[in-house]
Amino acid sequence: MDTPPLHPSWLIHFWLSTPGLNKVDPHLMLVVVITVIVALFLLRRKKRSGAAIDQEEVQFQHLLKKKQMLEQELLMLQPESSEETARKKKELERQLRLTKGQLREFT
Repeated sequence: MDTPPLHPSWLIHFWLSTPGLNKVDPHLMLVVVITVIVALFLLRRKKRSGAAIDQEEVQFQHLLKKKQMLEQELLMLQPESSEETARKKKELERQLRLTKGQLREFT
């Protein structure tokens, strides 16, 4: 058997003696396998980058919801002048400022 240059004899013997493989062009098979591997790599990379974008969107939506809830709590606070209500109002306003600051970072 005459082996082409740069092809090991065991590979040529394996390819030509295996039923099914001996009917397929080895170079075409190599191109198909490499194309499939590259396609799988690109799909996985696209999925990972999409997940990162989704995570940021989830965090943004969470901050919006938190801001709405804090504003709603501040409105529902009774206008009493008790010390506890004043402390709670102060804490809610502080949290609201922090949340608005975090939201500004997204935009």
